[in-house]
Amino acid sequence: MVCTISTPTASSGQDDAALVAVWIGAGGVPVVLLALLIVWRCFRRARQTKPDVDGPSAVVIGGKATLRSESKELVHPLNEMAMKSLPKYWTGCRESGSDEVSVRDHSGFAELMYVKHEHMEFFQDLVNHTYRQITTQDRLCPTGKHDKTKGGCPCVQLGGDPGLPTGYQIKRVIRVEDSAMFTRYIDRCDQVKTSRSSCESPDPEVFTRAALEASHGLTDVLCDVDDSINEVYLWHGTQVRTGLAIAQNDFSLNLAGSGAGTMYGKGLYFTESCTKADEYALDEPGGHYDGVRGLL
Repeated sequence: MVCTISTPTASSGQDDAALVAVWIGAGGVPVVLLALLIVWRCFRRARQTKPDVDGPSAVVIGGKATLRSESKELVHPLNEMAMKSLPKYWTGCRESGSDEVSVRDHSGFAELMYVKHEHMEFFQDLVNHTYRQITTQDRLCPTGKHDKTKGGCPCVQLGGDPGLPTGYQIKRVIRVEDSAMFTRYIDRCDQVKTSRSSCESPDPEVFTRAALEASHGLTDVLCDVDDSINEVYLWHGTQVRTGLAIAQNDFSLNLAGSGAGTMYGKGLYFTESCTKADEYALDEPGGHYDGVRGLL
């Protein structure tokens, strides 16, 4: 979502132009060719200059998978169980005729990928299905006139000023493909499955689970969940840059509650409703992400 591109400054461009003018006046046609070669090399060097990556404010993402770590030692390979559970829509994965998943030559990876534009509507369906016209005390007053109020202050109520958002529009979806994170998750799911003989399904049904059943397109971009361990998709609201940092480095319990407190103690907080998650999803007023919030 954030790209940094190094380009020649205006002053350096003026210096190059002055240099060319001097050489043309001094040596005629052969020197003109030399000057053009110098300009071409400067342009080529500028095009090949690597972007400066410094934390979540400079994550380089493109249509093609990009490694998020320069060190291969930090990219851990998949174990056998994780390999079998790998989503078929991930980069480098495909469904073969034998219903087996073949992956990239190297089994260790850490990448951020833009979701295809034609799949954006499916995630919009997920947002629409999990929207609820409900406010809580954690939706702070946007005008600053009211303190934290149970059920939300008048300014954030439906019909208030500015009121509760009536919906959300997806602008960009980024998929995290990380072999180490995915392996840890699959291992933990297996531990839960072996330590519990059975469990009751949530009643009423979790919003995201209902969305998967209602929108057939979501099955093309999201894996099905394991009902035997009550596996569900949940939202986590945050700032866009913080979300990118989590995508790079995973969640950190040391930062738990730094955004909106810890009502139930130190931990990671998730919700089935995108409206609830939005209460913690802050934008960047006056910045690049003004009016844009992050949901994981």
